[in-house]
Amino acid sequence: MALRALLREHVAQLEREAGEGDTAEDNLDLNRDRDDDHGPRLFETREEEVLLERVFESWGSLQQRGAQQQQQLPPSQPDTETLAPTTTAVIPRFFFGHKPWDDDPMQQKLRELAREFHLHRMTTSAVENSELQALWRELNASGTKTRLPADRDGGGGDDSGDDSGDNGASGDAHVKVDYGQFQACGRRMLRLSPKFEPFFKPTVFMAMPRDACGRISVHQFFDFVMRKVQLHQVRLSLCLYDIDGLGWLREKDLENYIFDQIPSLPQLSSLDEHFYWTYVVYATRKFFFFLDPNRTRKIKIQDVLSSKILAEFLELQQAMLPPELEDTNWFSVSSVTRVHGAYISLDTDKNGLLSPKEFAPYGGGGLTPATVGRIFEECTSYSGEIDYKVFLDFVLAKENPTSKQSIEYFFRLLDVQHRGYLNTFAINYFWRSVQEQIQACSSDVEAEDDLAHYKVPLNDIQNEILDMVKPRQPFRITLQDLLASGCGATVCSILTDINGFFAYENRENVAAGDEEHR
Repeated sequence: MALRALLREHVAQLEREAGEGDTAEDNLDLNRDRDDDHGPRLFETREEEVLLERVFESWGSLQQRGAQQQQQLPPSQPDTETLAPTTTAVIPRFFFGHKPWDDDPMQQKLRELAREFHLHRMTTSAVENSELQALWRELNASGTKTRLPADRDGGGGDDSGDDSGDNGASGDAHVKVDYGQFQACGRRMLRLSPKFEPFFKPTVFMAMPRDACGRISVHQFFDFVMRKVQLHQVRLSLCLYDIDGLGWLREKDLENYIFDQIPSLPQLSSLDEHFYWTYVVYATRKFFFFLDPNRTRKIKIQDVLSSKILAEFLELQQAMLPPELEDTNWFSVSSVTRVHGAYISLDTDKNGLLSPKEFAPYGGGGLTPATVGRIFEECTSYSGEIDYKVFLDFVLAKENPTSKQSIEYFFRLLDVQHRGYLNTFAINYFWRSVQEQIQACSSDVEAEDDLAHYKVPLNDIQNEILDMVKPRQPFRITLQDLLASGCGATVCSILTDINGFFAYENRENVAAGDEEHR
């Protein structure tokens, strides 16, 4: 097999460099007894396992030989002129721009081999569909059918049995198991496959909702297993795109993953093939906007798996998506059509980029000139214009105003002096632009009379903002102050968009109207 041939090749190369006379095959003990453990095996044959042991033995011999050669070299005299003084005033170097194995081909090959073994182990430990069907049959055979509705005895959650309909058990809607039945079922499933061991632990049973008799719903338990299996499969899929095997995904890696997932998602079946890469860029931006706030251009696979963004993306696997979810799901066809259509309509010169003049009408023209200018100052631009990715970052910040990432985004725009806090100058700078935008909207006498009461003095709006935020230091609003106050979204909206200011000023009228409708 390919894995065995790869092992033999690495063993032979390591032994040649280490100067060992015997070959790997001469030292293999293939008659060694197999382990009696029932856990998932890392290798298909004992020969592969012994070959890997030989790899590490040869590698250790090579390292030891190199250390001995290093000791035989004459000691070099230190250059006193280049030595750094041993004082705390000098910070030692702790960051290296290249990976430590880039310059050593043997370390690189060993790491690639270890990555292949890790992926092989994850693949062999994945629960297959036939094993899930056997679990469902065993659960229904071990459980007790109840006649009471699920919501009367505290079982709840029996609606989760929708996923089990494909396994032919749609008629057993109220099957439950107690702890004894749960353990007995677990023992039978472990004899079938050791992969089920994590699912039949006492902690799992205690974490499930129980009725007055201490029983859990079979539907709920099976739904839990299905979700864990799906998460394991997604993790394996993401690890295949982690080229370095460090647990990180670069932007290009995640783009390749999403591109390969498009044909398998029913909700994206209507997407034109020529639009695939545009959709990939669109979908990738949400992952990096929320999971890469420091803009390192890489995100942890663990963060992707634990985020709600991945769950939102996996909703596209459903054959039918409710209209309310389709409208709010960032990854749906209707959402990408809306956002991309807005970008195309703003790009009047059709060069694929947006100038400040083209970007200003976004959202009905409510953005102030100061806000538009700060976007083009802080974000990467091309000859004074922004691209599709910068536009998507702004849309995500605008449509998720209460999120931490959105408040951080707008705080960078508001911190015009880059001091790490908002002072009187920053508030005055943006509030003056709000007043200018309001004045520009009052094009006739009637509109001017309607907008006259919105001309609020600077001191009034400043005191109101300080009262909302309550900063730890007077007249210095930090990012932590905005996040802790719970009013960060309101403050950012007031100072950057006149529509946000109008909504804040009319909040009492809106609340009164809602009460009347009730």
